Amino acid sequence: MLGNPLTPIRSSFSKLLEYVLILLSFSLVFSHANAELRESLFNMSIVTLSSYEGKTILRRGSGIVVQSDRFNGYVVTNSSYLDGGDTTTISIPNSRAELVARVMRDEPSFDFALLKVNGLNLPPL
Repeated sequence: MLGNPLTPIRSSFSKLLEYVLILLSFSLVFSHANAELRESLFNMSIVTLSSYEGKTILRRGSGIVVQSDRFNGYVVTNSSYLDGGDTTTISIPNSRAELVARVMRDEPSFDFALLKVNGLNLPPL
């Protein structure tokens, strides 16, 4: 008698299943690491902005870094955060630094503003 003809198939299937489980384990580990990396980049991509009239803070809000290199960064925010201010600054996360922002585009009807910040070197969202 030759034995059970399904034995080689079961053996192949169990090896395949073993490889799939190993790959799935690695995938879960690295996806968790990627999620942590994405979360840290997300936290770095959100900045706080302050709108000043003289030395008085009129409004505070948040913005999102949408493009950045070594020299300039662009931040999208709500137009309403800029109302009435003569100067807008961007606070960098985990730092005490404040950078002056220049309004590139302000669309109050859509509550949208695009700011340019010299020296902003943060990862875009």
